[in-house]
Amino acid sequence: MLWRAFTETEENNLKQAPALIVGTPGRLADHIRRGNINTSHFETLVLDEFDKSLEEGFEEEMAFIIGSLPALKKRILTSATEALEIPPFVGMEQPTEINFLKGEKSPALAVQMVSSDDEDKSATLFRLICALGNRSTIIFCNQREFVEEVSAFLKNEGIPNVYYHGALEQQERDVALCKFRNGTSNILVTTDLAARGLDIPNIRYVIHYQLPIPVKPSHTAMVAPRVWMPAELRS
Repeated sequence: MLWRAFTETEENNLKQAPALIVGTPGRLADHIRRGNINTSHFETLVLDEFDKSLEEGFEEEMAFIIGSLPALKKRILTSATEALEIPPFVGMEQPTEINFLKGEKSPALAVQMVSSDDEDKSATLFRLICALGNRSTIIFCNQREFVEEVSAFLKNEGIPNVYYHGALEQQERDVALCKFRNGTSNILVTTDLAARGLDIPNIRYVIHYQLPIPVKPSHTAMVAPRVWMPAELRS
């Protein structure tokens, strides 16, 4: 696994050719350029969260990695959302799509809207959570700063919660998810990072404190009732 480790440690791990290498596009590309990975015999490449990697600006690294694998026979692209158009550098002429979602709304899924009279929706969020009760709930915000602000606000109001976003260390993220899964905290405040690839059973409510920009469907829409919270500005 190549991720935030010391380069020397990773280089030592690569001296004996592994059967499987897992890493971020940037780390893999760096080791290939350094000559630490013999790429002549790799036959299968999996690009997990492919569309997200494109959004985050890893197109150049992914193109370099694919171009460095002369024996490549199989390319697998995974995504939790509707995939973007596959760029030519991937080399897929007639891809086969496997969709694990039926695209049908669950009969248990209800979408409701809660309006706030004020632009600051925190007080409305507090009342909503009190009304919903102590049930497993995910609250989505657009940015990490808002995640921490909402989390701090709820704690100050006496509502235990944990928060989760990409700026946290892996151990901190693992602890937050563990507390949410085992019921130590029934509220998880997060960015859309939690909408992709996390297996969290028995979620009762999903609250969009802020709508994603642009609005995109995700697999969380299939598993829990959602609540949207627009602010109605009134003079």
